[in-house]
Amino acid sequence: MQLLSSLQSLSSVSDVESRLRTLCEKPNSRFNEAVLLFHRAIDSRLSLSGPACNSLMESLVKSKKFEFAFSVYRKMTRVGMLPNFKSLSGVIECFVHSRRTQYAHGVLGLIVKRGFFARVYIMNIMLKGWCANGEVEKALDLIGDMKKNSVLPDVVSYNTVINGLCREKQLQKAIDLLAEMESMNCEPSLYTFGILINALCKDDRAEEAMGLFEELKKRGLEMDVVVYSSLINGLSNVGCLDRAKALLDEMLENGVSPGIVTYSSLINGFCKKRQWNETTAMLNTMAERGIHPDVFVYTCLIDGLCKDGKGTKAMELFDLMVKKGEEPNTVTYNVLINKLCKEGCIRDAFKIMEIMLEKGKKPDMVSYNTLLMGLFGNGDFDEAMTLFNSILKDGNYVEPDVMTFNTVIQGLCKAGRHEDALEIYDIMIDRGSFGNLVTCNILIREYLKAGDIKKAFELWKRVYDGGTEEIINLLRQMADKGIVLDSETTNTILTFLCHSSVDIDILECLPNFPQESPEGSKISCNDLLMKIQEIVPFEKPAWFQHRNVHLKETRGGIRLFGTG
Repeated sequence: MQLLSSLQSLSSVSDVESRLRTLCEKPNSRFNEAVLLFHRAIDSRLSLSGPACNSLMESLVKSKKFEFAFSVYRKMTRVGMLPNFKSLSGVIECFVHSRRTQYAHGVLGLIVKRGFFARVYIMNIMLKGWCANGEVEKALDLIGDMKKNSVLPDVVSYNTVINGLCREKQLQKAIDLLAEMESMNCEPSLYTFGILINALCKDDRAEEAMGLFEELKKRGLEMDVVVYSSLINGLSNVGCLDRAKALLDEMLENGVSPGIVTYSSLINGFCKKRQWNETTAMLNTMAERGIHPDVFVYTCLIDGLCKDGKGTKAMELFDLMVKKGEEPNTVTYNVLINKLCKEGCIRDAFKIMEIMLEKGKKPDMVSYNTLLMGLFGNGDFDEAMTLFNSILKDGNYVEPDVMTFNTVIQGLCKAGRHEDALEIYDIMIDRGSFGNLVTCNILIREYLKAGDIKKAFELWKRVYDGGTEEIINLLRQMADKGIVLDSETTNTILTFLCHSSVDIDILECLPNFPQESPEGSKISCNDLLMKIQEIVPFEKPAWFQHRNVHLKETRGGIRLFGTG
């Protein structure tokens, strides 16, 4: 009502426009009132000027009030008011911010259609949108379009796409784009190299990252803590601790101050190698520099002590961590739960879980999977199934993953409860997962024990993509047991092999396979292996001549025909 009376008190369009400018002025902007006033004015058929509306749009976009800006844009177009270049650019930002980059691309087309020049700033917003959505191929296409239309990509353009490619694990394309960047006389920045160095280190390609680091030195670029920390982390992860430590020394010599991330990378590496003297020295160095261990450092130390059989010291460190006011996270608790379960101290592991819940930390699926493995390993099958059923039925638990089902299926199989294991697999399928190779291997063993060969191979076909060598290995195991296959199962296996091999035509490697067999005929695993032995290692024998072998679909299913 106050806004309506305010609108009524304004005697002219100029008064409304003046009020809009006042409401958008910083530092006391009142954008919600400005937008409401704008909508009421338009709805009251006041003909606001284009510059006033575009100015409102510009203010809203600059202040990141994207929803407000978009509502103003829609109202402007509804009454036939043409947004200017800045307003259209703002709409692109609105769409990109809301992850609707495809609509932003449409507005870009409108900008070009209206005769405006698409500046590199707008293109960079588009690139940011595509990369944020993981659509890096579209970002690469846009880089190509920019070059064709004389909108040369700048360092921001290339950095955006290189970063997007690295996030999508397309490192070679990112490296290629760096080369293209230089060929376009666009000088890479420290940030450009930092993106690639970090990505290579995360991919355990520390040597390549060091190559880029040396290139940075040649160019005379000053290193920062981010580049050094990435490299130290990468070298530590691949076990090159001496080189990582040398890099830390170089870092200090160059006047770059290490942070907690730098030290924690080295501490994590030393803990994994059980190098406790070096770990202690690093902790002392941190203390001298006034850097206190964080939750990651404490968790690394606790994990290292647990894996080194120093469970008591790990618990003491856990208590010290809490005493120092550093809140353990879910990973910290999981480390202790894992240690206790491996030692058979299941009750103590559950006590840690209780402490975790009391502290307001929600267990994740790793927590529950560890407890399930501990219970099954300890022979507490009924208690394990009670916990598993609670996870399935209670919405307060997290969603079970493939490892959860694998743990339960394997535990039941070891307990001789094969039918129960197969029922759990049915539940797994009902929940939308067919499992992985571990699931497949566990269940195939059970199907073979039950004599259900066809189901074993159907499961293999469903779960594994491209498993020619694996299925042949399975055939060899079956051949050792003298298992005989009927014609239907033989066709299932052969059909799968035909689809799974990308290197050779499987059928061409079966020159001696007989004509269609009558229903009920059988072939031994040894016979079948003899006929497909040329598949491994995917090379045709020198004596082989092409045979007219093909599959044909009959009423009895897919059958194999051939002529010598």
